Order: sequence, then C-alpha cells, then structure tokens
Amino acid sequence: MSSFHMIGEISDRVYVEGSFALVNENVQSTLVPAGGAVGVEMTFEVSGTYIPVDHSTFRMNKGLVGHIAVDGEANHDVCHPVDES
Repeated sequence: MSSFHMIGEISDRVYVEGSFALVNENVQSTLVPAGGAVGVEMTFEVSGTYIPVDHSTFRMNKGLVGHIAVDGEANHDVCHPVDES
C-alpha cells in the first residue's frame, strides 16, 4: 500500500483502483493498493518541477524517482512573484 501525491499539486480527478466507475475529485493524496493501480488527472497552473512521491522514501534509494517539468504562462490568480525589495 502506498500513499501517492504530487508535491505542490492537487489531483483534479482520481480514478480509484484504475476504474473509470469510481472517480474522486480534488484529492491531495490517494492510496494505491499493493499490485493495484490508480489513475490521476492534474492541471498544472504554475510552471516548475513537480515531484511525485508515495512517502515510502526507501523506494527512492532503489531508483523510484521522477519529476514532471511544466513550462508556460503562470495563472497569477493561483500564485504570483513576490517583490523582495
């Protein structure tokens, strides 16, 4: 069992156990059963690098690590730069 989420993002839709019949919306983390699957949809509104994690960090030592690089115009209603002057 693992608890999947994307750092800095909320899943728009989560297809529980990979089924299109059971859909949860606006989910921060979701459980993935051993030997199971899950489908997620996300809308990235701010450019940057997003890292998927499952909180079993020992898996990173075994090579389970990745990232999603997002480019494009940022939605300033969500996040905007701060002037540090």
